[in-house]
Amino acid sequence: MLNPNAIVDHFYQYFKPMLASDLSLVQHAYRIRCDVYCKELKFEPDTTSDLETDDFDHYSQHVLIEHLSSQSYAGCVRLVVPPKNNRDAQLPLEKYCYDALDKSIVDIDSFERGTFGEISRLAVKSQFRRRSGDSKTPTGAPEVKQTNQAEERRNFPFIAVSLYLSVTAIAKLNEIEHVFVMMEPRLAKHLGMMGITFQQIGPVVDYHGRRAPFYINEGIFHKNLPHLAKPFFERVYNDLADQFSPELSIHNMSHQRTLTVKK
Repeated sequence: MLNPNAIVDHFYQYFKPMLASDLSLVQHAYRIRCDVYCKELKFEPDTTSDLETDDFDHYSQHVLIEHLSSQSYAGCVRLVVPPKNNRDAQLPLEKYCYDALDKSIVDIDSFERGTFGEISRLAVKSQFRRRSGDSKTPTGAPEVKQTNQAEERRNFPFIAVSLYLSVTAIAKLNEIEHVFVMMEPRLAKHLGMMGITFQQIGPVVDYHGRRAPFYINEGIFHKNLPHLAKPFFERVYNDLADQFSPELSIHNMSHQRTLTVKK
């Protein structure tokens, strides 16, 4: 019988979630995004700075997964939350995929600004992805041929899961009630098997590949989170809560503009 605490302990031997609380950490996220979205997948144009950024970073909070033995970072994700006092600020899916949202399921326009956000720019570096045939996705998995030990590679599929758990924890810490994401239906299915259940709220569209809009809130998340996954989320949440402070709240974003590096 699987021991959920043993799974978490094993993962934490090699990896740890990090709140990107300063310029240096945010830039690590930008570099991972450049490596994955610009150089590897060609979803975005390459940059001379090796930093992939956009206007949504002005009102985003970033999380990294640290690889402990190399003191490097395996992956990143951000939570985009448009400020209450800026009606022009949008989620990426509002700007690029608004017509894909089925308002009869979830009407984003009925939510107060500042109470909803979007999981965005999730990326795992290629050397921390392992299954063949998935190389065309930012979370997916070419065969790993590096010198990582087999015991360590066992954790690679959990990196993307840990990023989703991390960004869900960040949403809770910031009191964000509603969370959206554009992702591949097969990734949503995989996350659902791991206990992170998103509700599809629109059709599949062509947006960096075949993706659909999905929605989750705290009630849906905790209702469907299985026994095996609860210790993982609790560990991630407590870890990030220790790194979090009111000054780093996503609602207090004035300082974040100094963290955004232009291309």
